[in-house]
Amino acid sequence: MHQNYYFLRQLSEQLRQQLVGMEVVTCFSQNKDELVIGFAAGERELYIRASLTSHFSSLSFPTEFKRARANTINLFGELLGRTVRDVVQHLNERSFYLKLNKGYTLLFKLFGNRSNIVLFQGEEPLKPFHKKFGADLELNPLQMDRPIRQNFEAFAAADGNLRQVYPTFGDLPALYLEQQGYSTASLEAQWELVQAMLEQLEAPEAYYLIRLNGKLGLSL
Repeated sequence: MHQNYYFLRQLSEQLRQQLVGMEVVTCFSQNKDELVIGFAAGERELYIRASLTSHFSSLSFPTEFKRARANTINLFGELLGRTVRDVVQHLNERSFYLKLNKGYTLLFKLFGNRSNIVLFQGEEPLKPFHKKFGADLELNPLQMDRPIRQNFEAFAAADGNLRQVYPTFGDLPALYLEQQGYSTASLEAQWELVQAMLEQLEAPEAYYLIRLNGKLGLSL
């Protein structure tokens, strides 16, 4: 669930609180499929370490990072010296972007094994981290919100079909609803279950590491 929309909403908000006002001081790769971006403000440092392999993608955020002396390459040189002005989460989408000065935008597209990071200036794509996803150059980070009608009328019209009204839920929230008796509840009761779960997803009190079907996962 670490790339679920509702988790990324929490993550991007925390990043916004941390990164706004910080300057990009380094950006490099020292391992295949890994990008490290360093930010600083005075003596405070923060790094985004993006591991974007074809099998698993994740972001981590060390407060210090020692760059190897060899086998490293500088990337996205245009970012150096740029200041983060905002971190913007896309609506109903597994992506967000850093808004920097001089019109630069750094898109984090976290689509499972097709995850990528793409640099833009204005609406013009400059370069992707993974060049194999050429279609990413056709994206526009300023137009990636995905509005979906999610009121009771739309829910009723879909006869409570979660994938149609809430495609952002994914497997784990849907399984959770089933454990609450979703499939046997009335339409009105199903709506109430969904709203109660949304309150938890949008303002979680805790994060959980769970084991589901033999695999460890992150849950809200």
